[in-house]
Amino acid sequence: MPRCVAVLLAVVAVAEDASHLLAPSVRRPFVFYHIDKTAGSSLRAIISDAAARARLPAVIPCYGGVTCLCGSNYRVEPFLCPAADAFEAAAVVAGHFSPLGLSKRRVSNMDERTCLVFLREPVARHASFYRFYGHQKYFGNRSFGALSADEQRAAIARSGGPAFMAEFLACDGERCPANVTRAATLALRRCYVGTAERFNSSMAFLSLAAPWLGTYAALSRTHANRAAGGGAGPEPARAAALAAAMPEDSALYGAAAAMLEAQLEAASRCGEGALGGRGATRRRRGPRRRAPARARARAEAAWNHVNVHGVPSPKGPPAGARASSPRPRPGALAHAAGRGTCLTPGRGDDKARDAAIARLRELAFVGVVERWAESICLFHLQFGAPCLAVEFEHLRSQPHNRTVPRAARNVDDDVYAEARRLFAAALDRHGATPERCAALWAPAIHTAVT
Repeated sequence: MPRCVAVLLAVVAVAEDASHLLAPSVRRPFVFYHIDKTAGSSLRAIISDAAARARLPAVIPCYGGVTCLCGSNYRVEPFLCPAADAFEAAAVVAGHFSPLGLSKRRVSNMDERTCLVFLREPVARHASFYRFYGHQKYFGNRSFGALSADEQRAAIARSGGPAFMAEFLACDGERCPANVTRAATLALRRCYVGTAERFNSSMAFLSLAAPWLGTYAALSRTHANRAAGGGAGPEPARAAALAAAMPEDSALYGAAAAMLEAQLEAASRCGEGALGGRGATRRRRGPRRRAPARARARAEAAWNHVNVHGVPSPKGPPAGARASSPRPRPGALAHAAGRGTCLTPGRGDDKARDAAIARLRELAFVGVVERWAESICLFHLQFGAPCLAVEFEHLRSQPHNRTVPRAARNVDDDVYAEARRLFAAALDRHGATPERCAALWAPAIHTAVT
């Protein structure tokens, strides 16, 4: 690898930069409770790949030698699963395991778990189930939408019943509580929530809340059964009547949709701009380098990335420009340097600021975006090698919005101020005078203009 590495002095990639610390462990496991026909096969594939990349011990049916028949509910057979020791030693568990069913196999550290549940609109889920498992054969090979109302109710009973999702979360496979909806909702509220209907929005949230799973750009392209899992549903009036006849699952789905909306709102407040996708920040061997952008400029860059470059907001079309603006979260830079994320900060702003400034002082190089050319000069004076023309190109030029709402002052200003101080000291220390920098820049600038 050449000694001179082109350094992209850009907005800090908060979640991705912290992904190695936020990965699950045996002590703090990650659990995906997979309800059938809710886009869970896609999630299992994502989770399996992420666990393999991070070399995490996992129990995921259909992967790593674990049979697809392993589970704790309905058609799957518990006795085909690995021994309890495998569950106890796993950092990641993902499959058709209900919360109570899994608790019979895994006892330790479950209070420390991070869990994920996906749901789907109940009528659409049953229509998908009907098609995917070939239940047409019981109804003259007709689609779910072509059945009479009585036949649709019979098909729903055959595919697990009208409270399928609620019973999965609330029951242990043998007994259910008196109030299934309440118990299922309480189980849901302990976890991150996604919905099949807003798959990409859910992936956007997970790319921030559980960055070890991967970047949004990668997660949003994954949907394992997109073609096979659908099914012709009933016409709207019939669908509404069927949903009303499934009060437990309909109420649970409504709660999940509201929870997902709240999750997305919390993520928007982080001011990341990452909900619309972002390329990965790669970790390299060698000295670590960072260039903070001024806090307001960073917020403006986040807004522009989402709204100018055509990266869609996960929450759908905005009512207006200000509505689509990600709200800058005070302290996002501080949490980045302190190796947290805006969704999982774990400490107060003052502590995050102090940790960020301490870490900033440990870095081999600190540059400043607003003083780009001088940062390039300083980098080459520190690490050698000639300047390259590409280092002076403006690769992602965009108009600037100067009206992003932001608190008058927050801890990011303190982090930025310290970065400016360190930068000025380094310019002095390495003799980065205008004359020396001009001599370094000249060949690269000449190449760029000729």
